[in-house]
Amino acid sequence: MMLSGVANAIAEEFMYVYRCKVMVGDSLCYLVKQGHSRKNKNWEPFCGEFANFYFEDGYSGIRQCPVYVKKYDINVDTMYVIKSVGCDDSGIMIRCDCDKFRKEYEKKKDVEKCDCPVIKRYNYLRRSYMQK
Repeated sequence: MMLSGVANAIAEEFMYVYRCKVMVGDSLCYLVKQGHSRKNKNWEPFCGEFANFYFEDGYSGIRQCPVYVKKYDINVDTMYVIKSVGCDDSGIMIRCDCDKFRKEYEKKKDVEKCDCPVIKRYNYLRRSYMQK
C-alpha cells in the first residue's frame, strides 16, 4: 500500500499556470512553468489543453495558479491536471486586463516585467463587487 502512494507521488509534477494566455501565431496559449521554485522565471507557452482543469483568461485570486499534472510536457496536446493547489484563501477573485498584458508581453517577452492591470475585484466570501 505504501509503495503505491510513493509511485503516485512520483508520477505527479508541479507547475504554475499564469492567469493570462498569450498569442503564439494565431492561437492563444497558456503560459506555464515547471517546478516549485519561485526563482524559476522560465515561463513557456503551452498551446495544448488541460484535462480536469477549469481556466478562464484573466480570472484568478492569485497571479499564477499552482497545479499538479500527471506529466509536464509543453509539446503534448493535453496535460492532465491531478489537482490544483489553492494558496490564497483571501476570498478575493481578481479579473485583470489580459489584452494589456498581452501587448506588454509581445514587447518584453518576460512575464515578470509585464503588468496585468486589475479590472475588477470580487469578494466571493462577501459576494460583493469592487470596481477598480
